[in-house]
Amino acid sequence: MEDSKISQESMTECRLCGHKAIYAFSKSLVSEFSVNYYECENCQSLQTEVPHWLDKVYSDCLDKYDVMSVSRTSESLAMVVALWKILLPNNAKLLDFGGGSGLLVRQLRDRGINTRLSDKYGTNIFAQGFEDSEKMEYDMVVCFEVFEHLSHPSKTIQDIMSKNPKTVVIGTCLWKKQGQNWFYLCPETGQHIFFFSEKAMEYIASEYNMNYYSFRRGSLTVLSNDTISPLKLLVLKIILKRPFLKILRVLLLIADIGTEKNQRKDREFLLKND
Repeated sequence: MEDSKISQESMTECRLCGHKAIYAFSKSLVSEFSVNYYECENCQSLQTEVPHWLDKVYSDCLDKYDVMSVSRTSESLAMVVALWKILLPNNAKLLDFGGGSGLLVRQLRDRGINTRLSDKYGTNIFAQGFEDSEKMEYDMVVCFEVFEHLSHPSKTIQDIMSKNPKTVVIGTCLWKKQGQNWFYLCPETGQHIFFFSEKAMEYIASEYNMNYYSFRRGSLTVLSNDTISPLKLLVLKIILKRPFLKILRVLLLIADIGTEKNQRKDREFLLKND
């Protein structure tokens, strides 16, 4: 009986690809829950045991530790603008999946980029009236700091792909066997529960017949229906590097051409549909 218990705890089913995941280590989350971590033999993702503590950690507002949320949104804005300009037509439709307060959506709409918000758990503050609906489809779906929170990644990715996007942008740090002291595990919040590897991203691309591209040392993944030309890839690799991205962030901050016009347009739309 004891041997059976040990065997069950030493492995689990990967919540992404369904293959066997082997026990890697255990950690204490929010100084309360002792949690096992497993690494998939197939896609090499690291994941916690099936999370049973999420109601607790989200109700306690432990994201107070995320002091970089506003500056990260500014960086995300710059990345999306660069990708939109290089990969998409000007009239492309974008979805910010897991976009929380809608701050990124508002900033993109201010710049004339047709973007909507989807977040089942966040409170929409800045993009009210511009939420996603079930039948809408998009040219690009962006997901920043979302994938590491997924309790059932296979199902969530299926939901994203049901929007028929030509391009999916994923901002998350990849698991590269950094060990149990890796900063991105964030045991103080207990909210990071699934950590994709490069092989996992390649698996997703293969499952949905998309091309896989990696930027910023793996922290930015782009999945595309189309093959990105070598010239566009080179330009993106340069622009998405931190020094150039900082310049773009400054330019977006000081260049407000068309912002008021786009804001008035959105206000008129809201008044008309109120």
